[in-house]
Amino acid sequence: MLTSTCPRLNILTDVFKTAYRRRNEAISGYGNSFEIAKAEANLTNTQKLINDHRSACPGCKAKEAAREKTSLRITPPSEKTSWKLGKAG
Repeated sequence: MLTSTCPRLNILTDVFKTAYRRRNEAISGYGNSFEIAKAEANLTNTQKLINDHRSACPGCKAKEAAREKTSLRITPPSEKTSWKLGKAG
């Protein structure tokens, strides 16, 4: 997992890890369906909080923009390029 310099995002990351752990405990501990659904909802809400924070925080926006600028993009071959397998022999 990537580390962040944003203190609020660090707190949300810890909350997310806790929610993930609780969900896994509910599943592995043969919890009833209500406990599992509650844990899943908590995990989804935490993900939404993280996404909302990243879209609102100026520091997180700048970091995301810098990451997109330097990321490698793999492009598929063009349609003009045809790859055909020939018969051996």
